[in-house]
Amino acid sequence: MAVIASVLLISAGPASAGVSGKYELSWDIVATEVPAEPFWVKEQGEVVSTRLRPRGLFAPEADVVDAAGALLVPRDTQMVLVNGPYPMACNVNKAAAGKAKSNRVCVLDSDRDGAVDTAFSQGMGGDYWMSLEGELSERKLVSVKPVELATLDPAEMTDAPYLSFHYQRILDGGIQIPLTQEGGDMVRFHFKVGREKRREWMVRECREATLPSQCASSAFPSVLSIAGLELELLERRKEDVRMRILRPFGGRSVKFVEIHDGYNSGSLLYAELPGA
Repeated sequence: MAVIASVLLISAGPASAGVSGKYELSWDIVATEVPAEPFWVKEQGEVVSTRLRPRGLFAPEADVVDAAGALLVPRDTQMVLVNGPYPMACNVNKAAAGKAKSNRVCVLDSDRDGAVDTAFSQGMGGDYWMSLEGELSERKLVSVKPVELATLDPAEMTDAPYLSFHYQRILDGGIQIPLTQEGGDMVRFHFKVGREKRREWMVRECREATLPSQCASSAFPSVLSIAGLELELLERRKEDVRMRILRPFGGRSVKFVEIHDGYNSGSLLYAELPGA
């Protein structure tokens, strides 16, 4: 039977030295069909929509319970791969029962024997909690009865997240938006991610040094390449933009970082994958 150890990153060194190290959740962008002909997009309009796929998908073959017998993760709960120093997976969608019903619960194989034996919770759960990263030594770890995780096809993830790319606005020369570095002859775009009808904004400033940039030049024609997607901006008509998709999404892995600005928002970053 396939288990988590056959897929997850396994690093050298005994776990007895202490469970520590950085962990990070990342997603693969699913390739999607796009129109071959140029099309017009209005301000705030959607350019293209696709889905996200976990880098690995697993399910406990038995209930995950702690030393006191409390249910942490019910059997068959889908859990996504999280990159880290130990084989590790976390629930994303709410479970039907147990602590995973209201919390994000992660399980890991601290001795790398093919069965998870340790767990922790981080923050509240929900239908989608797209961002997850941290340091294991900062978590309150609990021992659990060893359980093997069955390996599932990532394409079979229930209610996998949507990812959409939107044309936001044209920033004409001299316009300055408060609290940002934006402005000056740029065409601004943004991502939305989450459930089909409930997605969070994922934004980046035009002049941020950390890729990816979500802005293209407003000197038409111009090209924007981002996360495997390549757009050619052909012309503008007031605030509408005519564009052509030269290359669709696919082939890039990304992660999401929450922005604590009082809004439901975050930032999309490229994921640095182990061994890449």
